[in-house]
Amino acid sequence: MQYRAVIFDMDGTLLNSLEDLADSVEELLSFYGYPGHTLEEYRYFVGNGPRKLIQRSLPKDMAENETFVDEALVRYKGIYEKNMMNKSKPYEGILEMLEKLQQKGIPLAVCTNKQEPAARLIAAKLFPAGIFREIVGDVPGQARKPDPSRALQIAERMGVLSEEVAYLGDSPVDMETASRAGFLGIGVSWGFRPESELVESGADLILKHPMELLEKVTFAEKEDTENEDMENNQGDQQAKSKIFFVDYENVNVGGMNGLQCLTEQDAVHIFYSEHADTMTFGLHRRLNLCKAEIQYHHVETGYKNALDLQLSSCLGFVIGTNQAAEYFIVSKDTAFSCVAQYWKKRKVPVQVVPHLAGQLATKGTNAKEQTDDLATAVKKVISDPEDAAFGIQCIQTYKAKTEVHNALVQKYKDNQKVKEIYQAIKSLIGK
Repeated sequence: MQYRAVIFDMDGTLLNSLEDLADSVEELLSFYGYPGHTLEEYRYFVGNGPRKLIQRSLPKDMAENETFVDEALVRYKGIYEKNMMNKSKPYEGILEMLEKLQQKGIPLAVCTNKQEPAARLIAAKLFPAGIFREIVGDVPGQARKPDPSRALQIAERMGVLSEEVAYLGDSPVDMETASRAGFLGIGVSWGFRPESELVESGADLILKHPMELLEKVTFAEKEDTENEDMENNQGDQQAKSKIFFVDYENVNVGGMNGLQCLTEQDAVHIFYSEHADTMTFGLHRRLNLCKAEIQYHHVETGYKNALDLQLSSCLGFVIGTNQAAEYFIVSKDTAFSCVAQYWKKRKVPVQVVPHLAGQLATKGTNAKEQTDDLATAVKKVISDPEDAAFGIQCIQTYKAKTEVHNALVQKYKDNQKVKEIYQAIKSLIGK
C-alpha cells in the first residue's frame, strides 16, 4: 500500500510542549490557591483539548462547576499565550522527517485538540513556512478528536482517500481517531504516553524515531501523486457546475427535491415573496446540509409577474459572468420555456425543470431511468439491500471518489467493509 498524505497530532508528536502546558496550568492553579501537580501527571491530563486539561487539573468540586471552568479556561488561554514558546520545540528528527516528506511531494497537515490560534502561531514560529497544508485545532462548536470528522475533512480537501492517509499521534485519543477515520494509525513512542498504551489502543505501527516513518511506510513518489492529481483535475473540469433559479412561489417545497445530489461547485438561487415565504423544518435541515451555495432573493410583488421578471434578470446577469455552467429554471410555469428558448438560440444551455432533481434528466434520458439504471448496477455488485441503498445514495450525492469513500468511512466502523463496498462501486462514481 502506498500512502499519499500524512496528518500529525501536534503536542507530544511534532512538538515537545509538555513543560509549557504544565507551567501554564500551574500558574493558573497558583492564582486560585489550588494545589499543583507533577510534570508526570500532566502527561495524562493533556490530549483532549484545553477545557479537559483544566478540568483534570482542578479540585473535583471546582472541575464540576461549569461556570467556574469557563472562567478558568479564559484565564488559562491568556497565560498559555505568553508561555507557549518558552520551552516548546520540535522533537529531534521531526524537521528532517518533514523535509523528506515534502521532497516526495506528500501533503502534510496537523489535526490537534490544542486551541487553533495557538497551534497556528506555534507552527508559524517553530516550523518551516508552508510545510503544512492545513492546521486544524480546537474551535468552539467543532468536534474534537477522537471524533474523526475534521480529520476526514482534511483528507477530502487534500484529495486523498482515508485509506491513503498515515496519521501520527502519541495518545490513545489519536489511535482512536485514526481507527475511526480509516487511516493508518502510527503511534510515536517519544511523546507523552508510553508505548504500551499505544499498542493497547490499536496502533498499526510504532515509531521510536521520526525518520523511521520513511523506512516503515511506503509513500507514493512525487510523479505518481502529480499524475493522479492531474487525472482528478481533468475529471473535475469535465463536470460542469449547475446553477438553479427556483420559482419557490410556484414549486414550493416539492421543487427542492434533489438538494442532496448537488455539489460544492453548484449554486441555488431561491426567489420567494410574501405569498410563499415559509419552509418546513425538514427543508431547512436539507438546505443546511446541502453542499451547494444557496442564495435567497426576496421579491416585492407590487407589480405583475415581479418574481418571474427578477428571476429572469438574475439568470441573465449570472450567465453574463459564467457561460461555462449549466442553467436550470425550477418552475412549473410554462412561460419560462420562452426564456430557455431565448438562451438556447445563443448557445447557452438553459432547461426548465419541475424540481432540482430534474437536473438528472440529461443526455436523452430521464431522472427515473438514470436512477433505475444506477440501482440495477449497484445491486449487481452489492448483495445486501441496505448497503446497496447507501451505495446508491453516495453515488447520487457525491461526484468525487474521495467524498464517496469518506462517506462510507463515516457510515461503517468496519474498515474491511468500507474497502469492499468502495471497490464494488468505484467504477460507477461520477458517471
